[in-house]
This record gives sequence, structure tokens and C-alpha cells, in this order.
Amino acid sequence: MVRDASRAAPLPLDLGAIGTPMASFSRPPQAPRATPPRPSAPSPPAASAPRSAARRPSLGLDLAELARVVGETADPILAAELARRTAPPPPPEPPPGTLPTAELFELLPGRHDLIAAATQRLAAELGDFKVVSWKFFQQAVQAVVTRSVPPEVLLDCHRQATSPAAKNRGSVFVVAWQREVPQRC
Repeated sequence: MVRDASRAAPLPLDLGAIGTPMASFSRPPQAPRATPPRPSAPSPPAASAPRSAARRPSLGLDLAELARVVGETADPILAAELARRTAPPPPPEPPPGTLPTAELFELLPGRHDLIAAATQRLAAELGDFKVVSWKFFQQAVQAVVTRSVPPEVLLDCHRQATSPAAKNRGSVFVVAWQREVPQRC
């Protein structure tokens, strides 16, 4: 008589079978699993119940609760949070193309979204659109964005390159940058 292989062999992760011989191992009969009943359709919320009465799934207080707590406790931290939440949104930032060059370069530290606009501005104002020059301008802008170099250095190199005495503006910028920023190996 051949026994059922699934009952004779232990499961791969059956920790109870460790150290017991295979022949002596017998699993007790298992009862069939009962599945919990599932509702056929979710019940719609009551039409008369207001939406704000239901608790939000997020943490923290909603605006009305926060205002009530600030009125009761006069907590300065909660009052500052209430002021922050009720303040009008800040005005949108102007597009980078409309900013003067000095302001654009001053905004660069930490602003990776301005790399393309600043690189384009450098190439346009220096009149040098060669691929090699573009890559150099981009690396200079990235050095300012990552805060490796202060924006004043970029502004100074730009000032030198756009002076009336500069004949090849792109080359003047590259030489000024290499003089100001030491090469890293």
C-alpha cells in the first residue's frame, strides 16, 4: 500500500519535523478551513450624516480642531501651525527666463531644477554654443547647485567673460573659472 506523499513528507518549513525521522512523522488530519462570509455590497453612508463627522485617516488635527485647541490653550507652537495653515499660498516664482542673470545665479545653490536654464543663459550671453563649451558651462552651474562653489565665483567669471575687452567670451569664462576653482582629481 502506497501512502500519500503529501502526508508522508514534512513541509519544507515545518519546524516541528526537524529531528524526527521521515517514517515516524505523520501529520494529524486537518479540518477544512472556513472562509469568512464576505458582504455582497458595502452599505452606503447615511445621506444625513455630514462628511466632516467621519474621522480622517491621517494623523493630526483638522483646521477646526486646531483652531479650537489654540483658543483653549494659547500654545505658541500650535498657534504658529494654525497661522501657517491659514496663510495664503506664496506667490508663484517667476520663470527663470525672466530673471536677470545675477538673480538667477544667486538662486542656484540647492536648486537642481535651474541647471538647464542657467546653462542656457551662460551659453546665450557668452555666445558659445559648442558642445564642449555647453558641457563646461553645465559643470560650472552644477558646482554652484551642489554648493561646491559659491555663486559669487560664477558671477565673477561671468562678469570677466562679458566685459568689453573679452574677444572670445567662452574661452575667457573657462580660463577665469579654472583660475578660481581648483581642479579636482
